Amino acid sequence: MRAPLSAKRIPFNLDLVLGRGLGRTLLLSFFALAMIPMLLVGAFSDHMAGTHLAQEVRRDIGIIAELKRRQLQAFFDEGSTDADRQGLQPATPAFFNTIDRMLEMPMDDGAGSRVYLVDAQGRWQAGTSGEPEFSRNATVDTDQTRRWREGLSVPPAPFAYAGPGGHPVIGTFAEVRLGETPYALIVEVDRQAAFGARNRFRAMVATLLILTGVGALVVAAGLARSIVGPVRDLSRTALMVAAGRLDHGLDVTAKNEIGELAAACDNMIRHLRAARAENDTRARLMSGLASLHQSISGEHDSGELCLKTLEFLFGFLDLSQADFFFINDKGTLACICRLPGHAEDETHQTFYPQDGGRDQTASEGTIVTLRKDPETGQATPAPATDTARLIAVPLVLQGTVKGVLELEKTEGFHRWEYRFLETAADVIAVALNAALIGQQEAALLERTRKQAEKLQVREAALEEKTGELKDQRRAFRTSEHKLQLKQLELEAANAQMVKNASDLEAHMAILEKQKRDMENQNTELEKAHRELEDKARQLEATSRYKTEFMANMSHELRTPLNSILLLSRLLMENKENTLTVKQSQFAQTIHSAGDDLLNLINEILDLAKVESGKMEVVHRAVRIQSIVHAMQVSFSPLAEQSGVAFTTHVAPDVPGQVFTDRKRIEQIIKNFLSNAFKFTPTGTIRLEIAVDPDVSVCRNPGDRPISKCLDISVVDTGIGIPAAKHRMVFEAFQQVDGSTRRKYGGTGLGLSISRELARLLGGEITLESEAGQGSRFTLHLPLNDQIDETPAVVPTETKRQAPRPPIEGGSRSDRVEASAAPEPVPDDRRRLSPGDESILIIDATSGTTEPIKAFAHRNDYPVLVAEQVQTGLHFADYYLPSAIFASLQLPGARGWALIRRLKANPRTWHTPVFTLSPREDGLAAAFHGAAGHVIEPVTVSSLQAAFHRIERLRSMKDRTVLALAPAPDHFARITEAVGVAPIRIIPATTAAECQAALGVHSVQAVIVHAAMEPTEPQRFLTGMRNHPTPVILFSDGPPPPFCRTAAGQYAGQVNLETVETPDQLLLALVLRLHLPPEALNRPHRDRLQALDRRRPAFEGRQVLLVDDDMRTVFAVSNVLEDQGATVVTGKTGKESLDKLDGFPDIDLILMDVMIAEVDGYRAIREIRNRKRFRTLPIIALTAKAMKGDRSKCIAAGADDYLAKPVNLDKLTSMLRIWLDPQ
Repeated sequence: MRAPLSAKRIPFNLDLVLGRGLGRTLLLSFFALAMIPMLLVGAFSDHMAGTHLAQEVRRDIGIIAELKRRQLQAFFDEGSTDADRQGLQPATPAFFNTIDRMLEMPMDDGAGSRVYLVDAQGRWQAGTSGEPEFSRNATVDTDQTRRWREGLSVPPAPFAYAGPGGHPVIGTFAEVRLGETPYALIVEVDRQAAFGARNRFRAMVATLLILTGVGALVVAAGLARSIVGPVRDLSRTALMVAAGRLDHGLDVTAKNEIGELAAACDNMIRHLRAARAENDTRARLMSGLASLHQSISGEHDSGELCLKTLEFLFGFLDLSQADFFFINDKGTLACICRLPGHAEDETHQTFYPQDGGRDQTASEGTIVTLRKDPETGQATPAPATDTARLIAVPLVLQGTVKGVLELEKTEGFHRWEYRFLETAADVIAVALNAALIGQQEAALLERTRKQAEKLQVREAALEEKTGELKDQRRAFRTSEHKLQLKQLELEAANAQMVKNASDLEAHMAILEKQKRDMENQNTELEKAHRELEDKARQLEATSRYKTEFMANMSHELRTPLNSILLLSRLLMENKENTLTVKQSQFAQTIHSAGDDLLNLINEILDLAKVESGKMEVVHRAVRIQSIVHAMQVSFSPLAEQSGVAFTTHVAPDVPGQVFTDRKRIEQIIKNFLSNAFKFTPTGTIRLEIAVDPDVSVCRNPGDRPISKCLDISVVDTGIGIPAAKHRMVFEAFQQVDGSTRRKYGGTGLGLSISRELARLLGGEITLESEAGQGSRFTLHLPLNDQIDETPAVVPTETKRQAPRPPIEGGSRSDRVEASAAPEPVPDDRRRLSPGDESILIIDATSGTTEPIKAFAHRNDYPVLVAEQVQTGLHFADYYLPSAIFASLQLPGARGWALIRRLKANPRTWHTPVFTLSPREDGLAAAFHGAAGHVIEPVTVSSLQAAFHRIERLRSMKDRTVLALAPAPDHFARITEAVGVAPIRIIPATTAAECQAALGVHSVQAVIVHAAMEPTEPQRFLTGMRNHPTPVILFSDGPPPPFCRTAAGQYAGQVNLETVETPDQLLLALVLRLHLPPEALNRPHRDRLQALDRRRPAFEGRQVLLVDDDMRTVFAVSNVLEDQGATVVTGKTGKESLDKLDGFPDIDLILMDVMIAEVDGYRAIREIRNRKRFRTLPIIALTAKAMKGDRSKCIAAGADDYLAKPVNLDKLTSMLRIWLDPQ
């Protein structure tokens, strides 16, 4: 039964009307409708009354002024014979008393009006006012008197102003003359008195508005009460329905729309209640069916299936008894299972069709209500009732009854249980049929197995008989001469035997023929195999000869090219200013031509790698936007220089990233764009990236399905390509215009290499062009449905190599042992140039480098990986990465030596360094100038924090520094030393101010001037224990004793550093704040560079240069000698060994591996065999630049490797690392 909500009506109160939104809205709406017209009428009436009254007042004042003026002027103009003026002299009291009487206003009722006379000095002479401020000769200074005294002869219209007493008045003046003496006649009326009628009118209107508002509130409250009550009942009922409470209804008897709405809501609740009951029943049915399916699923025989079925139904329906009957092969019902118990007399009882209720169920296929005879136990059909206690459920499958369930329940079956059994019967029938089929299949399999065994026995017998026949044949052959003697006697008896022997011989002949055929085929196969092996050896030899030719050609070209580039570079620098501008231009042209030749050599080597199948493709997630940005950065300057419009477009449906080899894609696009700029003198060039649903042009290199293609097109408006030459441009060393008079240069290798690279990536390149109509080159790449965008899996455990003995600063032997790695870890160094944004990882453990590398790629950072300390220092010096992750466990730089060396290099002063170790070394890392610390094994959260720190340092516009100084001049000294734009300095004079500022501001460093009283810095440093913020003690001269004491007292507890000069202070802040050079102004950069220009880079160092090409020797020697090094040269490997004996103080060897007598590899091995040279740094030089050269050099004992032509910047960086005294 539902409980009506409104059986008890809510009495009227303000909460009913004002407490809810609808009542408040009705009340305010009715009140507004009633009051707004009244307010408008009152405001309009007040405005009209005020306007009319103001006009009347001004008109009356003007009339009075004019009348009094005429009367007074007439009095002044009359002769002395006038009786009124006899005995009166001007300017006498009697005279002015007469004027007082003349100026009186007989109609004045004391409403604040006055008429008075003032002279030319603004003094009061006569008038009608008796106020104390009006006495004769008193000065009257008002707007009226000032206007008259300023010479205004025409009286103005009456206006409002402040009267003599400061009260607001309305008045005017009129001029009268007594002879030649002017006087001003002023008429004034108090504004409040003049508008008294208007104020009384306003009071009346306000009273009327209040009465109207009260009436409107009363009427609105009654109306709101009649509406809000039923609506509140509806709202409360709706909230209960929303909360799931459907046991309540509505009892609103209103005969209006609200009553109809209440009736509809009540009807909706009844339907919802019925729907909920139906849903509950349906859910129970579905849950029961699911549980039943789970219970009987699997492979079971019929007996096990019946038992599981009855066990489930017994528990789910709370049965008192359940029997399972199924139709056997004879077409009769047999009880095979019963719960509870296993009565032997019932389990196998057989019932024939049309004998009782079970058989009726089996024949009709419907659920039948039964009644069991208490004496015999026989079940017979009974009339159907709502509370049947015994029923029979048929199990029907495709119109065939497979069995019958007889179920008994003490309380009777409900309607929903009938529905459940009707559906469950189909599930049970299917499972029973499957079990029966499974039993039949098992029986058939068993029968087949037995037949197979019999067949095997027969085959064995046949084989035995065949063996006997063969034995007989041999016996026949041995006794053939006896058989010939007895042939006449035994001819008839052996006729059949002879026939059998002839058949056997025919069969043997066939076998012999087949054997010979097989031998012939084997012979032909062996011959073909030998031919294939010969061709494979020939191809292998050809490939080896080609590789050797390419290597030798590379060496023969790179060796003279090395001299061209080095010497032209030296001429370009013109350090001694001995060349003219034109000669410098010649040197620049030579160097540019050498670069072009080097690029040609690299293209030929790339083509050889592609054709030999040795080109490697590395797939990883690549962001499309980063490729577009790279192309814009590379080609926008060229577009501006050539006057060609260069634009890019990425279609909206292009995915954010794809899984491919970024290096190869950028190589192809750069070739497209280079050709476009070369052959487009004017017009536009456009880079387009779109998704193409046509996948016919793509092929999948992996096992992922292709759903669409990614099309990368370069469209230009250049000279175009004739259709007849479309195929030719993709062939090696072919161009559209191949004549000697051609206008455009080039080798014709770019498109050929690009096409092969595209095919390696599973794609293809297509060309659309006509002569004079521009060209469209399109790279089609396969695009998989699923692109790997998940973050790299970060291992939970890292197995690090066994550590070598810790050596502070690193020894040469460590470097030799650490060189065992055959090849460098794959990274992005081949597509990087110095200064590009990148991340450097200095670590030898793949469990650490791989997660960091994956995380950097997700953030669009190329990655450099160095497994050795010196390699890492060289990469940091040469490539200038954006950030460095450095392990504290590497051999050769244990502890904090690696961090100190990075911070000692002026090129990496500012670079953020993140240390890696299994321990919690964050505070110690901060003390050594690191930007952060990552605990191994690395996690996603720790890498996110590190890269967030990198982005924050890059985007931070200024750094905040706290300066503790005793006086303004000391603070000014600090500001003068480090006052650059990105550094904001906050002054403080006490330790307490410093601590307070640290709690308020985000401070990156603290500067303490040593001129402070020792107690203040000590108090501050004590509070900074175990705090990562760096503190710099600035002595600005020789440090006082306090600085030396503090350095020892707070060592390891405070991030403390002591500096003596302003330049050292600036350098300390650059190191601690990670300030890039471009953030400093020119004077401060010059000061920092001056700190590093104490002596040449390689002064006092001896370098042995071994090379048989004197041009290379000459060029490299000049470079090294310019930087202070002493160069000892040798032409052969044997000569290099002799030079070492003659110059035992050699600091480093540059060894060309392709030299005469003793080659470079053997020379390096022999040098390493000498004990005193085992730690001598050796850098190998090679001009082959083929894969495997580095591993050969390292295996021979070289510390590092450099390919020709030698890059001067890379050579200088490498020597700076290996010759570093640290």
